[in-house]
Amino acid sequence: MAGRVVADVVVERLTAWGVNRVFGYSGDGINPVLGALRRAGAPGFIQARHEENAAFMAVGHAKYTGGVGVVLATQGPGAVHLLNGLYDARMDSVPVVAFVGQQSQTVLGSAYQQEIDLLSLFKDVASGFRQQVASADQAPMVIDRAFKAALATRSPAVVILPHDVQQEPAPELEHEHGVVPSAPVWSSGTLMPQEQDLRDAGTLLNAGSKLALLVGQGARGAQPEVEALAEKLGAAVVTSLLGKPYVNEALPYAAGTMGHLGTSASGWVMANCDTLLIVGSNDPWTEFYPPPGAARAVQIDRDAKAIGNRYPVEVAVNGDAAESLRALLPLVTERIGWRADVERHVDAWRRLSEARAADAGQSREPGAGCAGTQRAASRECAGGGRRRKLRLLVRPSAAPSAGGARASVQHAREYGVRSALWSRCKAV
Repeated sequence: MAGRVVADVVVERLTAWGVNRVFGYSGDGINPVLGALRRAGAPGFIQARHEENAAFMAVGHAKYTGGVGVVLATQGPGAVHLLNGLYDARMDSVPVVAFVGQQSQTVLGSAYQQEIDLLSLFKDVASGFRQQVASADQAPMVIDRAFKAALATRSPAVVILPHDVQQEPAPELEHEHGVVPSAPVWSSGTLMPQEQDLRDAGTLLNAGSKLALLVGQGARGAQPEVEALAEKLGAAVVTSLLGKPYVNEALPYAAGTMGHLGTSASGWVMANCDTLLIVGSNDPWTEFYPPPGAARAVQIDRDAKAIGNRYPVEVAVNGDAAESLRALLPLVTERIGWRADVERHVDAWRRLSEARAADAGQSREPGAGCAGTQRAASRECAGGGRRRKLRLLVRPSAAPSAGGARASVQHAREYGVRSALWSRCKAV
């Protein structure tokens, strides 16, 4: 190929969007883009052993770094293999952009080798944005819109690149009808809550005596504010799985994760609190929340449509977690609350965890139950079984903040492998 082609434009646009790492698996449908990556020398290309792993690695990268995960795959089966990882991104609200090869446009509709209707394949998992590039002029605009959609909706976006389009000469966009220029820029801004909502939230929280905070991934960047409010309210702090990295679990009132893989301490907290503040969480395990009517609730979330989805809250605070908590802090009264009871249950859970960790382990009968369910959090049961142990071993953890380029690659790679294993064994 002489001169710049659309594949080179793709790579240039990735660089413009600040992408420094791309995950994928080579194949003839996407090889022009891989050739452009090699010519450019950046972004770095991390080749997985399977497209499914590559997709999970892109998700892991996004979770660890806070940026956009990017994955490449060829057409046909390569595209199909991306689905598990892209659904992981969709369900966990993670921005990922997938570039998927496609057979040349001249053969589409002929039942050609590995020809799949990719727009239909991805219509659910990438409902926010999916587009097939039909011409060189269209490529920069589609790529920009994919990144903006992924970031704005925190979900997967898919760009489909037919093989012939990848090899077309790079466009020189004209200022004319039918040509849409775009720019690789995006900013989320800061969402401030309404003052009346904050006052209503403060009034409700002040009326409670046994307060609990349920913290999700929406509290990323709000750890000091979460701690300050919990300290002032004498509240317990429980996290969702995705919120686990954003709470200091060494705190004496941090009761751990709720849900099927939760702690006995979190189960006790959720079963006994009379007031619940949900911060950036959309955890789906509603049976582990307080029974409806047992606790009054406030929910803080940047996504207004998520508020009240999991629990009947009385006050909705639509805003960024850090800004909302900072504004709420002076509106609540300081108290000790039920801190002593909370800390006693947290300490009991930690001692139990240490004892389990020191246990050499004995085989247990499958189906004997699970340890520390939240419906009966004070009871210990023996179960688990070999299959449950396998699931716990490979279950991917939520992602903490990045720890350097090499660590980030390793974290993403580990997340990809563990997630792929999890997807296979969780149905066992």
